[in-house]
Amino acid sequence: MENYLSKEVGRILNNESLAYPLNMAMSCARVLGSAKGEDLRVLDVRDHSSLAHYFVIASARGHNQLMTMTSRVVDQMKEHGQKILAKESRGAANWALVDLGDVLVHVFLDAGRKAYEVDDLWGPSSRPVPIPAHYYGA
Repeated sequence: MENYLSKEVGRILNNESLAYPLNMAMSCARVLGSAKGEDLRVLDVRDHSSLAHYFVIASARGHNQLMTMTSRVVDQMKEHGQKILAKESRGAANWALVDLGDVLVHVFLDAGRKAYEVDDLWGPSSRPVPIPAHYYGA
């Protein structure tokens, strides 16, 4: 499965119809979906944030899944030559962050996602990017 996922990530990163850093954000969404991440969102926040161009947001059902999802994002991005600026998570935290520079990946447990409200931080002015259905699952 990892070989298949690596090929999928490479295909998305090299997709000429997805400009950088959207290609990286979509690759991260694919990785999170393959780890059974739920409620995936890619938000275009270029007009609202100096931190990143895209936020990739996903929910995990438990702490182990949260850690697995973030580790897979880190592993896949490193494998494809992307630099990881930071990976943050504290103990039994309900939120983990992977900083790829122009893309911030947020993985939450449900309670954390509701508490931080990152999905709605900029209201309707943040532009969600459509995520293909096949990104969910292996």
